[in-house]
Amino acid sequence: MHAGEATRSAIVAVSHSILVIIYHMLRDKKPYSDLGADYFDKLDTARIERHHVRRLEQLGYTVRLTPKLDFIHITQQKRAFE
Repeated sequence: MHAGEATRSAIVAVSHSILVIIYHMLRDKKPYSDLGADYFDKLDTARIERHHVRRLEQLGYTVRLTPKLDFIHITQQKRAFE
């Protein structure tokens, strides 16, 4: 891949992202709102935990996850309202 091809490829990728954003704005009739850098991490935290635990175990570590106390408190509050 030449330098010019890489630039064109990047332009196409960014253009595609912008078109997808515009499509969703028009379809949903809502203004643009950035989902945030950690949007996909928040979607399926259990899957991400399993992935990283499995990966660390493959590297020879023994892993034990202990949630932070404030996280447990927030989770319990959410469950109380469901």
